[in-house]
Amino acid sequence: MMTGTPTSAQGFSLLELLVAVSILALAAIPILVNQSQSVRMASHVQEKVLAHTVAENTVALLSVKADVSTGVLSGEQRQGGTVFLWQADISRTTDSGPLMMSVSVSRPESAIKLAHLTGFREAGQ
Repeated sequence: MMTGTPTSAQGFSLLELLVAVSILALAAIPILVNQSQSVRMASHVQEKVLAHTVAENTVALLSVKADVSTGVLSGEQRQGGTVFLWQADISRTTDSGPLMMSVSVSRPESAIKLAHLTGFREAGQ
């Protein structure tokens, strides 16, 4: 039968446990920061892809529209559940040459251009 204090400590002390948890928490911070940056970047890329789709759609619509003349047109288009604003600057390349359609796309709450696309069409279509 043993009496007195044990010769070797069994288990972990509270201090050792707190140090281990602190080290794990410090190691997890960069991982969480990296994950949040990845989510933000994926969201930004998705927004730019949708904006480019709006630009392509606008150039395609203006290419087949019968009564397109030089000047600035603007409108709104919903793509992927998101509203985008587009602006098309239509000008002649030469006096009797084709029309150049320069389309820029942005979000309503921001003036930053998310996409820009240029297309051409015959003036007399």
